Amino acid sequence: MVKGEYISEIYKWYTEDNLIVNRRYQRKLVWTLNEKQHFINTIMKKYPVPLFLLVNSSNESNDTGSQKKEIIDGLQRLEAIISFILNKFPVRIEGEYKYFNLDVYPGNGILIKSNKLNQKTPVIDAKTCADFMLYQLPISIIDANETVVDDVFKRINSTGKKLSPQDLRQAGVTSRFSNLVRIIATHLRGDATDSDLVNMHEIADYSLSSDGLKYGLDINLVFWVEQGIITEEGLRRSKDEEIIAILCSCILSDNRAGTSSSALNLLYTPSSDTYKRNENLLTQNKTDSMIELFITVLSNLEKIFKSKSTTFETLLFKPGKKYNKDWVFIILFLSFAQLYTENYIINNHKQIAEAMTLLANKELSEIISKSDCDWNCNVRNHLIDRVKNILVKHMEFREINPKWNNRFRDFLKQLSCEKQMYDFKIGIHDLKTGEENQNVIPKCIKTLTAMANTKPYEEGVIIIGISDKKSDAEDFENHYKVVVPKYNDLYISGIQHEAVTYHKSIPEFTNHIKNIIQKQKVAPEVIQYILSNMDTMKYEAQTLIILKLKAKKPLFYNEELFVRYESHNKLIKNGSNEFYTVLDNFKKGDVK
Repeated sequence: MVKGEYISEIYKWYTEDNLIVNRRYQRKLVWTLNEKQHFINTIMKKYPVPLFLLVNSSNESNDTGSQKKEIIDGLQRLEAIISFILNKFPVRIEGEYKYFNLDVYPGNGILIKSNKLNQKTPVIDAKTCADFMLYQLPISIIDANETVVDDVFKRINSTGKKLSPQDLRQAGVTSRFSNLVRIIATHLRGDATDSDLVNMHEIADYSLSSDGLKYGLDINLVFWVEQGIITEEGLRRSKDEEIIAILCSCILSDNRAGTSSSALNLLYTPSSDTYKRNENLLTQNKTDSMIELFITVLSNLEKIFKSKSTTFETLLFKPGKKYNKDWVFIILFLSFAQLYTENYIINNHKQIAEAMTLLANKELSEIISKSDCDWNCNVRNHLIDRVKNILVKHMEFREINPKWNNRFRDFLKQLSCEKQMYDFKIGIHDLKTGEENQNVIPKCIKTLTAMANTKPYEEGVIIIGISDKKSDAEDFENHYKVVVPKYNDLYISGIQHEAVTYHKSIPEFTNHIKNIIQKQKVAPEVIQYILSNMDTMKYEAQTLIILKLKAKKPLFYNEELFVRYESHNKLIKNGSNEFYTVLDNFKKGDVK
């Protein structure tokens, strides 16, 4: 049902924190100062305005018990009204810009006395302001669940003329893919919030500034604008989310995804095969991995540009010409993303920056300024390969083990014939109680010494974050409420859930393990070898910890000698025949 509601009543809802915004589907504040002033002028002339749609929030109420109202349609207009009342901007009255008279609304008195509100001048006459507050907005307030709200929002905005193509794609869509794009976008813009639901008075803190409107985020300092990748207007029209959607789609499809408008539309169409494929691929682990990948690549790109006191735009492009900067950025990002997942790291960002100066003029010349280039996946992959060939020369490969040949799957296949030299641990915390098992890491060190004694001069490996027992995987899934992926007979759980749950982060978790290793009763050189070769690696969405050890002489754990038989450690008595066999094996290895 549609009814008229006085602006004064709407403003009261705002002051009582009864208006909320759901960032799952609502846009940031995108109206310019001119657009806001034009809308206020429309109301002052008593012209009709479009319908406002709100929904009674089923889970939210204020301190007085009043039910909060979620804004479905009309956020930009409502914010313009409230900002005008709060003296955030003036409007033109009889040829002069003037501010709303705060004294017209009695409730402002407390705010004025506490210096939370200050009257700006010149002031609009009281009658004009009173008439403004008594203007009735056409409002429909409904009771609906989340699914209905999403559908209503989608239907309302699907015919909108002012929404950008990307805004229309994201409107009312709450898929795993759309949520991934939104989360990454908020992280990169700097407007991420702990909760999707925020009070309306907070929304400005998470919106972009503009001329005459000083919001929470300086638009010129947002990565996309600061680096000259997209314009301010492009950012307001969600060009950043469109680029992120393209990048996510390319990564999920192994760079086979299309980038046309129709291809992008399919990413948000529930009936499409593309939509269904991405939803199946985007488990929680995969989503977390994608977010981490974006943050890692963008962080390194910023370091590259800062190393030369420059930006993406000035480093790669000549001034005064029109370029396809977004295409170039997509190629550059995907090149670094592939190298990162292949275990290549950057040690010298300045060196990389110098290498990149050649890219625009040479390697990417065919797309940099041509509007009619054939921008398909084959062209894109060809360009990525060319860029990677330049970048990789200035990066370092973090080799886990030479015999793995840069492919973890190949390593896993070897386990069937080399069980003595490999072992797995799903984690260090009990999957029933959550308590840390103090024996896990000490046992790992004992096992590593046993492996080293079994095959002198060969490297034994223990991986934390994998189990070969189905029961362990099931306990892990029940404990952390995730699905554990399987490869052959191995369950690859990763350590990220354990790390975040009990140690806040992966770095703190690895440091905790290092501290335990340092306390083990083995020779100092053993501890040094394990710690210096300890590493984390990625297998798809899972983070794993790798412990390694090899030796040129027999190694003792707590003054005892162990060797490895199949998957068990055997104590070798000092002075026994087996003891001397171990010694002889090291002598034979030395000869080799």
